[in-house]
Amino acid sequence: MASEKLFDTSFFHRLARLSLSARIHPLSGFSGHYKSKRKGNSIEFSDIREYLPGDDIRRIDWNAYARTEKLFVKLYMDERDMHYHILIDMSRSMDIPKEKSNHTRLIAAMLAWLALKNGDRIDITFLKEQGSYTTKTYSGTACFYHLLTELEQAEFSGICHIKEKIHSLSFHGSGTVFLLSDFLYPWIHTKTEETTNHSLAEITENAHKDMAYILRMLRNKKQSSVLIQIVSRQEESPEILFTQTSSEQLFTLTDSETGKEIKITPSKELLKNYHMTKTMLENQLYATTIQCQSSYLKTISDEPLEKLLESGLKKGIWK
Repeated sequence: MASEKLFDTSFFHRLARLSLSARIHPLSGFSGHYKSKRKGNSIEFSDIREYLPGDDIRRIDWNAYARTEKLFVKLYMDERDMHYHILIDMSRSMDIPKEKSNHTRLIAAMLAWLALKNGDRIDITFLKEQGSYTTKTYSGTACFYHLLTELEQAEFSGICHIKEKIHSLSFHGSGTVFLLSDFLYPWIHTKTEETTNHSLAEITENAHKDMAYILRMLRNKKQSSVLIQIVSRQEESPEILFTQTSSEQLFTLTDSETGKEIKITPSKELLKNYHMTKTMLENQLYATTIQCQSSYLKTISDEPLEKLLESGLKKGIWK
């Protein structure tokens, strides 16, 4: 299968001991594998939902089938499945270098595997400037390779205004959203021109306001949220690109999303300012997630997924 060229199936076998845990207690809809605070026990009937491939056929409600000629499965008070949503920033910057987009796909696959292995439900939304789309809802590990195929076939391109795209999304019931992006300003703004001639303090404050808006919007939609920042090694340490060059050499940098060009001389002062700006934005992003009762993880595209797993374990995002 083509997906095996990218996805290391032996790694996912090691994920069997892990399960996703909800960040907040669900407000309605799917409740997940946790003990409900409401009265009841594991044999107390609670609800039904439509049958999905991979569901236990012993849970089929044949009385509902007799009435509707559709398959439904029974849900119980303390064992209703969680619904996880993976939202991926599909802008062009997420594909440079290719290692970055592959790392993004691997993270999405890892999250999906954790959910499916735990008997929960998962869908993926590819956030694009034109033609954003959401996969069908997957349930059961038998669906895993179909999901991998969708991840491999998705293409990164153009600009993505994430705030607008998330605003237009609708969710059925409560759940948890994993938002995967590089979170490199100015994607967060509706109009990138607004950052022109703004001070670092203004850019940082605008980033905070817009991200807080996104996280509160998700919470209003009954979704807890986890932000996963994915950056390339070059974005983390751009000095590695200029180790063999003269400090006076002129370079032309092209924005992969807008095509705009700027000329720079990679001086120590310029690199120092870059790191200061990046650090301020990342600190603000982390602080905003804390304020909005969300979670934040960061990963570099050349790091093993085990390192991200370890960070998530420490923060209680999965267990």
